Amino acid sequence: LMARLDELNLHEKTVVIVTSDGGFALGEHGLYGRGPFVYDIMIRCPLVVRYPKLIRSGGRCARTVSLVDLAPTICELAGLQQSPMMHGHSLVPLLKNPASNVLPDERFLEYDAQDSGRSILVRGLVSSQYKYARYLRDGNYDVLYHLARDAEEMNNVAKKPDSVRHYAGVVKVLQNRVEQFRKM
Repeated sequence: LMARLDELNLHEKTVVIVTSDGGFALGEHGLYGRGPFVYDIMIRCPLVVRYPKLIRSGGRCARTVSLVDLAPTICELAGLQQSPMMHGHSLVPLLKNPASNVLPDERFLEYDAQDSGRSILVRGLVSSQYKYARYLRDGNYDVLYHLARDAEEMNNVAKKPDSVRHYAGVVKVLQNRVEQFRKM
């Protein structure tokens, strides 16, 4: 596809976006398949954007973004007005400068599904430092991973007796951020 765009001299004015839906666990964390889990293996998606007119070849951005950001990005690149009902942020500032701090480095997570007749609701937030999620059923259940110290997401510090007090303030701040996102 890229070679053909080059042959037709369309590469400079064609935006190519490659992505997918969430991941699929193959035994990680003792899981197989998909489900109401916020592990990176199940929610991280690839995102590749090619637009030579705007983006330097080979550039990388380590910021946290969301697929919900694609529609506003496409609107801006196409010169279209973003609908006020549209969620997400245009990624154009990051495409121009991957080190830009114009956009927040956090994104809202949500999962709504029916499983065996039960409603499963998960709301959370992922940033470069933390991943927080609240499972909204059966009295609520909090999950907090300190990603800078636990990139493999093996220790839920929200439930470890020796960590609960230490991370109580972080949990409270992230709960408030999730509520702010939900109200947007």
